[in-house]
Amino acid sequence: MLFTLSPAAEGRRKPLGLGSPERAAAVYEALLRHLEGVCSGLPGVDLLISTPGQPFSETSRHLPQRGTSFGESLRLAMEDAFSRGYENVVVIGNDAPEISRSYLEAAFERLESTGSQAAVMGPAHDGGYALLGLNRPCPEAFQSMPWGSEQVARLTEERLQQNGFRVDRLEPLEDIDNQNNLKRFLDRARCGSLSKLAKRLASLLRESLPHY
Repeated sequence: MLFTLSPAAEGRRKPLGLGSPERAAAVYEALLRHLEGVCSGLPGVDLLISTPGQPFSETSRHLPQRGTSFGESLRLAMEDAFSRGYENVVVIGNDAPEISRSYLEAAFERLESTGSQAAVMGPAHDGGYALLGLNRPCPEAFQSMPWGSEQVARLTEERLQQNGFRVDRLEPLEDIDNQNNLKRFLDRARCGSLSKLAKRLASLLRESLPHY
């Protein structure tokens, strides 16, 4: 499940120091389309895109967001996915472009092999997480959480363990919440498998970040 706001809303919420929300929105649009492509076509996996408004993808199943806060909306989206009959639900955001198909496959493999109460986390370098997978709902993992702080991954893991889940951790990733994250990603991605995305982002940022 790709849990996201629209690119325009993300650009207003996280302007990335680019001078205007519109420039940040263009970055998040590119990241969203990249991750949609990564998620699509995984064998035996349905891609759900959870947004608060109308669907903006014609190729994926839409899961309307509910709730009045980030934590409540994420909790309800997970519960809604389980209510559709899915046994394993993995959620990512739109700001971790280093999530790969093999990374997602590893997450589902951990959920399927761990046991009756399994969780898998892809931690982010800033203390949050880029991926969370569960094989049954756990509302406590989303309640009264200091979202946006460096404690989120640790507290989420503790909540899951307190509710009987075994938590497996994947390799930590960078998510793009500010300009420093964005620059680090562009520096790393120039010559690897993400070079096409990096070039696309650099072309969008010529005025704001001329050295890229």
